[in-house]
Amino acid sequence: MSKNIDEIVKSLEILKYKTESDDEFQERVILAYLNRGGDAFHVAELLTGKDYKTFNGSENMLAFGLHLLKNDFEKESAIKRLDTFFNMPWEYYQEILKYNEFSLNYEENFNEERNEVYQIWTQEKNGIFLTAESYGSKDKTLNSTYAHFELDLKKKYEEFDELDWLFYSKVLGGTSNNPVSMKIEENSDMRTVNYDGRSNLLSKIKSIENSPFSFNNPWKSYPDHFLWLSNYSETNGNYKEIRERKIKKLPDNIKKMIGYPNLDN
Repeated sequence: MSKNIDEIVKSLEILKYKTESDDEFQERVILAYLNRGGDAFHVAELLTGKDYKTFNGSENMLAFGLHLLKNDFEKESAIKRLDTFFNMPWEYYQEILKYNEFSLNYEENFNEERNEVYQIWTQEKNGIFLTAESYGSKDKTLNSTYAHFELDLKKKYEEFDELDWLFYSKVLGGTSNNPVSMKIEENSDMRTVNYDGRSNLLSKIKSIENSPFSFNNPWKSYPDHFLWLSNYSETNGNYKEIRERKIKKLPDNIKKMIGYPNLDN
């Protein structure tokens, strides 16, 4: 067993069975680490003793294989929880949004060759505005999805106690796979949030619902949200004009939820 794996063993507090060989124990440790969200490239670095930037071809294949294994764990876990996961089928995503009280408010088709779909969904009870874009023709998958919302922290950042910080890191802590973009105003008790929802979207929403914080509905600061409503074929267009055109087609109750027509930014 690689001595470098001891770092993971200590972090997971895993004990070796008397009947296990070193290789069997190492495999179990690596699988447990990946299953808990550990970084595949970090495991490859520990196994090889090298920085990933200096990997040769076979070492890159090792890291890629570990990454695929981690994706399989995440997919299996997400399906059990009816949550999102990378490269999920388009129809699966539609169904879990409906199941979680999201309503489809806008849909357009583009790229006639593949008949791609761009949509806007909303979950009114929490004031969540969500975009979704498909990829592929025959077996469509989710290409991108972003959840926009406002979070009321109930107190200013500077007034947080230890418990507040714990919830804040859990609720708004992003990862390399799931970045959380926020606009932070000094002396403010509110955050405008843009969350990459391709993985664990519903878990993120539930964690907020079970925290001391709450969603704003209606939004209090529409101009602070960067709503990119262009599909990938419209990337070179004027995003402000595209955004306004699509928002104007939304139902009045959704416009009210996000504070339209304050299109100042």
